[in-house]
Amino acid sequence: MKLEVSIGTMRFWRLIAWVLAAALVVPAASTSSQETSDVCPQIVSQALALTHELCESTRRNQVCYGHVEIEADPQPGIRNFRFNQEGDITDLSNVRSLRLSPMNLETLAWGVSLLRVQANLPDSIPGQYVTLITFGDVTIEDATSSVVQFEVTATTYLNVRLIPNPEANNVLRALEPGESVTATARLADTSWLRVLLPENGASGWLFASLVTAEHDLATLEVVPAGQPYYRPFQAFYFQSEVDDTLCPEAAESGLLIQTPAGVGRVRFLINEVSISLGSTAFLQARPGEALTISLLEGDAQLTAQGVTQDVLPGTRVSVALDAFLAPSGPPAPPQPYQAEVVQDLPLAQLDRPVEPPEPMSVDTINQITTARATQQVSPIQAAGTPLGSPVPAQEVLDPAANRRTATPDPRLTGTPPRDLIAVETLETAPALVTAPGLVTAPGLVTVQPLPTATPSGPVLVPVTIDPIPITAVPIEKEPGPSMMVATAIP
Repeated sequence: MKLEVSIGTMRFWRLIAWVLAAALVVPAASTSSQETSDVCPQIVSQALALTHELCESTRRNQVCYGHVEIEADPQPGIRNFRFNQEGDITDLSNVRSLRLSPMNLETLAWGVSLLRVQANLPDSIPGQYVTLITFGDVTIEDATSSVVQFEVTATTYLNVRLIPNPEANNVLRALEPGESVTATARLADTSWLRVLLPENGASGWLFASLVTAEHDLATLEVVPAGQPYYRPFQAFYFQSEVDDTLCPEAAESGLLIQTPAGVGRVRFLINEVSISLGSTAFLQARPGEALTISLLEGDAQLTAQGVTQDVLPGTRVSVALDAFLAPSGPPAPPQPYQAEVVQDLPLAQLDRPVEPPEPMSVDTINQITTARATQQVSPIQAAGTPLGSPVPAQEVLDPAANRRTATPDPRLTGTPPRDLIAVETLETAPALVTAPGLVTAPGLVTVQPLPTATPSGPVLVPVTIDPIPITAVPIEKEPGPSMMVATAIP
């Protein structure tokens, strides 16, 4: 996959571009402080007003040219690409990279773009998207593949699995005969296909011989088992200047990102740092320095080099980067964010109103961090699970993720907006994990076994944030041992 195969090449050319850009910078003619104070606010006001007006019709999986200057490169093979003036809108799948201009008082330039990204949000709710607003001296480059995708249809009852292994207890859900899903990739021998589940955007694997398709399966991209699926600009490289504002009205260059309300966390891979976000955040990144996320509301987690760090509202967390924008260390502990950086962000461009909190004090950060470590409390406090409540016996704290997870298999967490947990039998469902870090009380989710069969041993139960009934469905025709899978009733 492009994300793996060409990652070294992408890093190399990003470094070359960064060095050349720095070498070619020519100091602009000096500008008086009076001129700066007059012109700078006008540029900001015009740029944001135009972006709001011209980009209002941008749909999910599209990007809009908000204000000059933006230089856009198309994906390979894209013809008749047009994205060179304010108001231009194109599909994200057409775009390879965007380079935005820093503020220029002489040309009145200050690059602004609006991206509406689906990420891992489900297809079943077409109006939902993640808003990304880039402004100032920013470069953003897609790190996903422009791949062939098409529908495949199950010819029998068929398991969709977390990994391509029929021996593993890893069923996401069952397809009925005649049910279709979107295939996005295959193993090298075309024995298994990676598919997307339309109800929640999750990706899984199914046995290729038990589906039909109108297209040749060999045209699908070959990926290794376990390779995650990312939609356009769900995985990307990003860099920005810092401390470059010319007037109080202009925010520092960076990326403002907001997820929709009520969907849980949305997953991104930014500069090879895994970010789980259910909130509004501001990001900045410089090669050889750090990627920094400042959280304005909600919750977030950053994972780099096997270490996960929670981000609290009013704090910022940084991950050291090498010259290629890849992480060179684990996330640092949270620190109070900089109020002067946050206060000038173009928050009015977002879909949801946000009132940034005051920077969280170091003492408060330490108290919360200590309380979570000693009490084994989730980063998100679920209703009915207040700070300091005991952890049920059937749960353990995952030290790497600093969150609650269900035993016995920690591999089965972390696929928002759905999680999988293992329960000992289908008759019991104690304290089900409904999203990363969220725990419901017993009885909120019920498990209804078939009258004639109750399998022994752990059984995977997919659940959602809104508890729904669960029933058991027999799977008989997939290669490998027959089993039962718990699946949500429509």
